[in-house]
Amino acid sequence: MGDHDSGKPRPKDMQAILDELKQMLGRGAFDSEEAVQQAVNAHMNAANQRPLDDFHGLSSAQLHRVLYTPFDAPELLTLCEGISERPVAMVTALFEVIAEEAKGAGIKLTPKGNLPRSVVAIAGAAIQAQGLKPEAYIGRVRNEEDFEALHVTRLIAELGRFTRKNRGRLLLVKATQRRLDRGDWSGIYRDLLQTYCHGFNWAYRDGYPEAPIIQQGCFFSLYLLARHGATWQPASFYADAFLRAFPMALAEFPQERSTRVEPEEDFRRVWELRTVFRFAEYFGLVELRPDPDPPATLAPYLASWQVRKAPLLDQSVRWKVLPAGN
Repeated sequence: MGDHDSGKPRPKDMQAILDELKQMLGRGAFDSEEAVQQAVNAHMNAANQRPLDDFHGLSSAQLHRVLYTPFDAPELLTLCEGISERPVAMVTALFEVIAEEAKGAGIKLTPKGNLPRSVVAIAGAAIQAQGLKPEAYIGRVRNEEDFEALHVTRLIAELGRFTRKNRGRLLLVKATQRRLDRGDWSGIYRDLLQTYCHGFNWAYRDGYPEAPIIQQGCFFSLYLLARHGATWQPASFYADAFLRAFPMALAEFPQERSTRVEPEEDFRRVWELRTVFRFAEYFGLVELRPDPDPPATLAPYLASWQVRKAPLLDQSVRWKVLPAGN
């Protein structure tokens, strides 16, 4: 993922900070350049700790932690401590199928390195039996690559070293089997989450611009859902809130890329696809329903969705910085 200056104050906030700094320096009596520098540093550090509206109550310093070290920021959030059994989610249901089939002698993979049709069929039956929403397919599911969620789950199981390939077979790593035997779903879910957020390329196979800030800001998206997700909101509400925090994301969607939609709408589509459907819903963190009052400007070939946080979100990501009442 790319590096961004998105944890810094916005120009309007920066101007206010500079105005305050000028007033402070005008009032102060400093006997050395070192004293002036110390005063400036202290003021800027305090400004970085100030909650900002565009960041929905997070400070610049907190947002920087959310962007770059969410799995090592115990002062801001704890992860998966509320999970005691296998979470009901597409990712865990499919991971469990792969793990069960990969035990012992493992799964004989196809010449392309994919799961055979027999395992694809078992996976499809498993998610339907658990009441999980099947994916929308074009045509029949004939192989692993037709089953997007299964394909991604196999990839992140390998990236996360839950499984390994050997001589054309997919094998369950012994350490993974021990974790399953003791029911360590809290740790397994956390590691799947970390691998998906920080090891897997979200732009893989979707044909849209890279827009790496969408993936890098995934925990900010979860923060927005935790703060506002108790009631149904249009997915565009969250996309727009994200864009206010990271306006530089629009640079990835120039007008000439598409003659039919504005860059903002292009961004909303990609944010919704990658963050809502392929991340939050895949991990069981949100509930979705068709928008009962879609925007009048919506193109007829597009669907409008509303989003609400699922109970698993509060169980798996507990924020210590949410305002009271959330």
